[in-house]
Amino acid sequence: MPPDIRSSVESWRAATDATGHEHRLWDDASIRALLADVGIPAIRGIYERLPEALRGIRADIARLVVLFRFGGLYADADTRVLNPPALFEHFASALRDGADAVVGTADLHVGAIRRPSNFLLACPHRSRFVRAYLESIVRDFYRLRIGDRLAGIGPLDARRLTKSWTGPRKLRALLRSGGEPWTIRLTPVGFVASARQTCFADAVLAHDYRGDWYDKSKAWTAVRDRALHALLDAPLDRCIVLLVALALLVVLAIAQGGSQGRATPQGATHSSLATGGGPHAVGGGPEPRSFILIELASAPPIVR
Repeated sequence: MPPDIRSSVESWRAATDATGHEHRLWDDASIRALLADVGIPAIRGIYERLPEALRGIRADIARLVVLFRFGGLYADADTRVLNPPALFEHFASALRDGADAVVGTADLHVGAIRRPSNFLLACPHRSRFVRAYLESIVRDFYRLRIGDRLAGIGPLDARRLTKSWTGPRKLRALLRSGGEPWTIRLTPVGFVASARQTCFADAVLAHDYRGDWYDKSKAWTAVRDRALHALLDAPLDRCIVLLVALALLVVLAIAQGGSQGRATPQGATHSSLATGGGPHAVGGGPEPRSFILIELASAPPIVR
C-alpha cells in the first residue's frame, strides 16, 4: 500500500477507534463472495467479466454492493479524516432524517456548480437509490452492448467508460433523472478539501485525488498516437487546426505536471498528489487494493 494511502487509511482507523464505529477493509475476494447476496443476479456476471483495465469499474460496483448489503459510509482510500465528530454526525443525522443517500461533492469554490461524485457515499441498509444505481448499471450493460467492447479496451476508452457507465457521470445522471422520489443530500460546500481544487480551512475531509484507476502514461500515449494519425490523414486546413489542438494538449500536460509540484496551501492538512498504485480499485494490480466502509448503524450517538 503506498505511504500516502496508508496514512489516509490510518486516519480512518483513528477516527473509528475514537467514536466506536466499526472499521472494515474489503478486498476483491470478499467482494466476489458478497455479489450473490444483493438480489441482482446479473451484477455478479458483469463483475466477473471485467478485465484488469476496468478495475475502476470493479471498484464502483464493489462500493455499491457493500453499501446496499450493509448500509453505512463509503470513502475512497485517498480521503483523510480531518474532523471525525463532524463527519460522523453529518452522515448519521442525514440518515436518521430519512435520506436514501448522502453524496459527496467536489466543489471548485464557494458558489461554484456542485459536482456530486461517488468518492464519498452514505446510505441506509438496502437503499432504494443504491439499488437503482446497480440496476441502471445492469441495464446499460445490455442496452449499450458494453460486453462487446471489453476485450482489448484501451486506457482512454477505459477511463471514459468508467466515468460514464458506473462512475461520477452515471451518478449525476441518476440524480438528474428525477424518476424516483429519492431523498438525496449533498455534503455542504467546504465539507471536503481537495488537492486539485480549493482548500477549505474548515473542511471535514481531505480528498487527495490520485485518479490512478487507469494508466495515465498509456492514456497520454493513446492521445498522442490518435492525434498523429489524424494529422497524417488530414488535408492542410485541418492539419493547422490539429496542430493547434496538439500544442494545447502539450501545454495542458506541462501545466498538470507543474501543479503536482506546487506547495500545499497554508491551512490545508492533506498530503501532496502522487501517482501509481490504486487507492480505490478492487482486485488486480501489484498493490493490495481496498476501500473503507463505516457502519453508521452500529455507532453510538455523538454528543457535542
